Amino acid sequence: MFTTTVKALMTHVSPTLDISAKCRNKITVIGAGTVGTAIAFCLLAQKVTDELVLIDQNEELARGEMLDMQHATMYLDSPNITSSTNYEDSKNSRICIITAGTGPERNKIALVTRNTEIFKAVIPQVVTYSPNSILLIVTNPVDILTYVAWKLSDFPPHRVIGSGTILESARFRYLLAQKLGVSTSSLHAFVIGEQGGNSIPVWSGVSVSGVRLRDINRDLGTEHDPEDWTDIHRQVVESESEIERLKSCGSWGIALSVARVVKAILCDTKECFPISTHIKGCRHGVDKDVFLSLPCVLGCQGVCYIVRQNLNNKEKELLQQCANEMNELQKKLMLE
Repeated sequence: MFTTTVKALMTHVSPTLDISAKCRNKITVIGAGTVGTAIAFCLLAQKVTDELVLIDQNEELARGEMLDMQHATMYLDSPNITSSTNYEDSKNSRICIITAGTGPERNKIALVTRNTEIFKAVIPQVVTYSPNSILLIVTNPVDILTYVAWKLSDFPPHRVIGSGTILESARFRYLLAQKLGVSTSSLHAFVIGEQGGNSIPVWSGVSVSGVRLRDINRDLGTEHDPEDWTDIHRQVVESESEIERLKSCGSWGIALSVARVVKAILCDTKECFPISTHIKGCRHGVDKDVFLSLPCVLGCQGVCYIVRQNLNNKEKELLQQCANEMNELQKKLMLE
């Protein structure tokens, strides 16, 4: 029985719990590149799963990564690790993590188009062999590709999740904590909306042990802020490019973030993460079928609830702008 407070706080998304869904923890990672392999390693090292399948069209690459991890299974509680080019080996996966796609591309439309074609080959096979799975999309641009996965899979939206702004939010909290001189565990802060340069820092909700920073500094995160806190979000946005410049591709940050999301689903922890989800009708006035990041409560069904943040007018405006731009980009894909 939901109380009035709970109803006001969160939008219920998933249907009634399927207890049998909690009994499987087989994970398939599709894409054995740098990011996919890092995710696989984190899942195994943190003992999130004891059955992992690594799929890639490059058979030798997938097999090499599999062997490298298999040889250390005595230190990983001996999980079952396999690799394949055949999607049948992913059969009955609880979660399918999609990292497959082409590399960085300055032209966003070109990148979306190429990766959409890849998804057209991948998603139907995933659905065929794991029709009850949860799809977790990591391939960039993640928000629109989560929408693509939703359309191609015909899964209910609570079972199609994008990594979204989970890493931006982690970076945001880290940098805020450094500046404040507190632990990240004592600080609450979210970045929402579209992943990347158009992400939206929710300055109105930044708090330390329940104390809202806007109650102390009303100009926090605005152009009038004499302490220039807005520079923190600039660092968040630019850090991805900096990491790519230094080591060609970021991997560990997103891998650790995805591992936490997977654990929350498998263990039904009801933790809250800013992940890309279907946000149509979720309080903030968005009336389009777009996937953008909002804080979501995760459990064994996928997205259980979307938290109804009290955004200020500027934050709502930016979220609407993201939704409109995303919708226009989706029309060019002609997936209907």
